[in-house]
Amino acid sequence: MKKSIKLILCIIVMGMMLFLANYVKAATSSISVSPSEVKVGDTVTITVNVNAAQWNLTLTADGKSIDSWTETVNYKENLSKTFKAYYKATQKGTVKFVLSGDITDVNQDNKEINTSKSVTVTEKTTSGNSNGGNTSSSGNTSSSGSNNTGSNSSSNNTKPTFTNASRTVYTTGNVNLRSSWSTSSAATQVEKGTELKLTGTSNQKINGYIWYRVEYKGVTKYIASNLITNTKPAEEEPDEKEEEEKKNNNLSSLTIQGITLTPSFSANVTQYTATVGKDVNDIEIEAKAQSTKAKVSIEGNKNLKDGENSVKIVVTAQDNTKKTYTIIVTKGQEIMPEEPSNNEELRLSDLKIVGVNFENGFDPTKFSYELTLNVAIKNLTITAVPNQSDAKVEILGNNDFKQGENLVTILLTSSDGTQKASYQIKVTMLSDIVETKNNLQVYLIYGGGAIAAIILILIIVNLLKRKSSRNDYKDLKEDLPKDLDNTIEASKKVTIDDFLDTSELEEEKNKSRHSKGGRHSL
Repeated sequence: MKKSIKLILCIIVMGMMLFLANYVKAATSSISVSPSEVKVGDTVTITVNVNAAQWNLTLTADGKSIDSWTETVNYKENLSKTFKAYYKATQKGTVKFVLSGDITDVNQDNKEINTSKSVTVTEKTTSGNSNGGNTSSSGNTSSSGSNNTGSNSSSNNTKPTFTNASRTVYTTGNVNLRSSWSTSSAATQVEKGTELKLTGTSNQKINGYIWYRVEYKGVTKYIASNLITNTKPAEEEPDEKEEEEKKNNNLSSLTIQGITLTPSFSANVTQYTATVGKDVNDIEIEAKAQSTKAKVSIEGNKNLKDGENSVKIVVTAQDNTKKTYTIIVTKGQEIMPEEPSNNEELRLSDLKIVGVNFENGFDPTKFSYELTLNVAIKNLTITAVPNQSDAKVEILGNNDFKQGENLVTILLTSSDGTQKASYQIKVTMLSDIVETKNNLQVYLIYGGGAIAAIILILIIVNLLKRKSSRNDYKDLKEDLPKDLDNTIEASKKVTIDDFLDTSELEEEKNKSRHSKGGRHSL
């Protein structure tokens, strides 16, 4: 019986201890002011005490927010924290300070409980009791805890109290890092996602912001708490159209006032010809870029000399890549209005490239072509036939191809020099092809491979025929009679006696034996 009583008492004591432990951990909050009576211009100190696992509290003065405190990361135990805020008396009367929000303790399954505490301060036109007592109110509630203590002040002279920290944070946008907690202090601008080392946190609002202490490139800086995050912001994917715009170095139009370009303008064609009279010294060129962010420069269109002049139009894209359009301007005798000696416009009537088939056939009115090489060669075998038999044909750039883009230009000039035309072939040599020295080497490699393949096929066919003959002989031998060997041996014993009648000889031999036998009997 005594043992049972002891056991019951032990259970009761343990239950009370657990209850007290839970009670001790119950969340509480309180607010107090000092002094309770002030004169206009004096400062009131408001003290807030919190004992909870988490909290989200706001302090107001006559309904206007003057500070707030938040802790949302601790669930394991209650934290006891003290916060201070400051209020400057501005007019005669009373002001009501209210602490409201939610607090949570660990023993109520993180259930938030609303709290509201208030205290009143009297403001006088004359000095009040500077040593006035504190007025306070406290009670049980639930909210979230903070690792920081601090104060709120609108004064630049107030220094925030920082709680040491050590973790990596990132900026939420393009922000300023300050040399102090003043918005007017020297600033260093950094981009979104800049990595910083957080060294101190605070809950004090200075100049309207809660400041954090960080380290950037080994230098201590300060930043508003709402401008950093613990997770690095995702990098924005570049806009494909914007990227293309940055690299766009093409012309959208190219004209010369009163002069015809040959061939007609195309953004991908960079070589042109034009003819001007002997009295023309300058030409007016209108060149417009496709991208509004690209720049166009023109050189060589002034002070033309007799003969050929090279005019260059350079388009510089936003990323500084350049593309040059060239116009060969021939200055000669004054152009007469009569028709040229050859009324047919100068063109190619046929264009052939060994190993290349033009899609839909060659088009004389198409002046630009593209070709991709799967083998490394030095040049193309090109046959260019003009529609004027006496026209001059020049092929430029068809030598020593390099990996990447190569430009081959076919220039046509009429016999009297009055007409010009040009065709361009952009030859792209891939970077991952096997390099050869020239076309002949390509033919030797492929031709040698073909011959080797033919020889190998003939050898295999011959071996198969021999094997087939041996197999036929073997099959024939297996089909012969099994007593073939005996038959052969028997044939070897056949003599002339098998073909002659020897009976008379045998009779003579017998008579001779009988006569001899009679003599012995005597």
